[in-house]
Amino acid sequence: MVNPLHSMIGALDVIRAVRRGIERVGRVEVYGSPEFRGAVVKALRLLRDEGLPAWHTVTRHVGTIVEGTRTTVKLGARPALMFIGAPHSRQEQAFLAATIAYLACSCELHARYEAEHPGHRVPRDVYAGKPAEERCGEEYRACLRALGTDPISSPPGRG
Repeated sequence: MVNPLHSMIGALDVIRAVRRGIERVGRVEVYGSPEFRGAVVKALRLLRDEGLPAWHTVTRHVGTIVEGTRTTVKLGARPALMFIGAPHSRQEQAFLAATIAYLACSCELHARYEAEHPGHRVPRDVYAGKPAEERCGEEYRACLRALGTDPISSPPGRG
């Protein structure tokens, strides 16, 4: 069930972020404050310029990244809408890139199930259950390793 408060907060986040400005990296739009956009753009360019598989996943499954109150994704939109909260957007670049990779993995799992089961609702476990957390956690760690960073931090929550 969709939490109406989270939906309202998400809508307010979008309005606030759009008013603050936009930048693009490839087909991905980034909305928010100049500091937020700068950090996310650098993280996206890191994924792109290093040729990481996460870049392909992001460009295929995420259309917009918004400065948000929480770090989460809205999977009903095609491509998905990603929200990144302040604590995650202020991480070191490699960790922010890995957070984006983790969230994009979740989007990919959702989209894959939807394509394989047209007309069926995607069960939450598919993109947020234990197997999904393990799969996307590995994407997070692989991204950090590829960027020369020790994956000591746990993957981001959706809080």
